[in-house]
Amino acid sequence: MSELRRVLEGTYVRIKDVDLEDLPLIVELRTDQVLSRYLHPIDPDLDVQREWLIRQKQRTNDYYFSVFSKKMGKFIGTCGVYNFSDDGTECEFGRLISRGIPYENLEIFLLVYDWIFDELNVSLIHNYVVSENKKVVSLHENLGEKMVEIKPRGTYSALFDVVHFYITRDVYFSYTRDILSKILYRGLARGEPHV
Repeated sequence: MSELRRVLEGTYVRIKDVDLEDLPLIVELRTDQVLSRYLHPIDPDLDVQREWLIRQKQRTNDYYFSVFSKKMGKFIGTCGVYNFSDDGTECEFGRLISRGIPYENLEIFLLVYDWIFDELNVSLIHNYVVSENKKVVSLHENLGEKMVEIKPRGTYSALFDVVHFYITRDVYFSYTRDILSKILYRGLARGEPHV
């Protein structure tokens, strides 16, 4: 069973394993027409989702997380780490959907990438972004991720053209992590919280 046996705690978000109790919130989020427009549709039946989650938790190296806003004290999204290479040195980060504010969303990347590189000892993370999702494509580019290719509809995704990005441990720790930290935590040392 692929369970993170601890919580990833940041300044803005708290990330934990998805529980069965989270499913109604996840279904509500995943069926929101605006937030889920770049995601594959899901069956909104809670029993179907419960069965999927039970199977997911039995898979090795498949992590599915709920994300909570610390400011609001409520569920804001999900993310996941999965599709590990046979030797465990590469994985995919995805299943990301969030109604959080920008700082919360960026901190998800920081906390999960730290965990993947430090705790799981992965050396390369793959990301697949729907090509029409221009804001997220731009985010990955600005974080120093390398674009590999655009995969046409029917290859990686049945519904969308997707952009394949990756980031290495070296790029993350020499460039990306510093950018994320500066954006997220500038002013906090002076007691100037972000809103």
